[in-house]
Amino acid sequence: MQVDEAAARTKLRGLSGSQQSIETLSLYFGFYKSNAPQVAQIWLEELQGASAKKKLFFLWLANDVLQQQRKSPEYGQAFQAVLSRAIEHFIQACPDKKDKAHRMIGVWIERSLFAPAFTSKLQKLLGGRPTSRATAAAPAKKLKKQPTPVDDAALVDEFMKTASAIDESQRQDAQVAGQVAALPTELFDVDEMFKITDIATGAKLQLQADSACTLLAQRQGRLVAEADDRQNLIRVVS
Repeated sequence: MQVDEAAARTKLRGLSGSQQSIETLSLYFGFYKSNAPQVAQIWLEELQGASAKKKLFFLWLANDVLQQQRKSPEYGQAFQAVLSRAIEHFIQACPDKKDKAHRMIGVWIERSLFAPAFTSKLQKLLGGRPTSRATAAAPAKKLKKQPTPVDDAALVDEFMKTASAIDESQRQDAQVAGQVAALPTELFDVDEMFKITDIATGAKLQLQADSACTLLAQRQGRLVAEADDRQNLIRVVS
């Protein structure tokens, strides 16, 4: 599927520092890994044009895409082609946030997202070796763990909140299922796509496909969150 450049730029310009915003856009771009070089280039250009306070959000987004797509080479190769320029731009525009870029690259090193030669190059751009998370702080003296009293009221409250979150996730999934069912058959039937004969119809279908990808990305994010909620629910009742 071809990425819609205008839609991608609009989504990037609306990026915030919230986890939901970053994860939703990361999942959205995950649908377009065959267009990873184009996505990475658009990301770089929008990073360069973003306000100083938003540039860090772009690095967080790149990190999330790389983490989520680490089993596929497309995004790793695509971002490797633009990250040097991105880091150079970032430290010039946001020198006070250099330590955050250091820590991010430290995570990439720990998880072997790139070849050592490349991460070494990024380290040099930042003016030194980043401190890994494992050595970021001096080891603290271990204290004897004290038993924590169980607050039954708090457990009940946590149970109710978690159960409510799961119910809300399922309600939203039902809404998404209805929206997907209402999409035109051309999105699912290749033979129908070949019947399109004019640019306007094709452009409209592209917008609908883009909207469908966003819906599915949001649903995937909710499923991940719901799985965490279910694990939490098991912990509360066990």
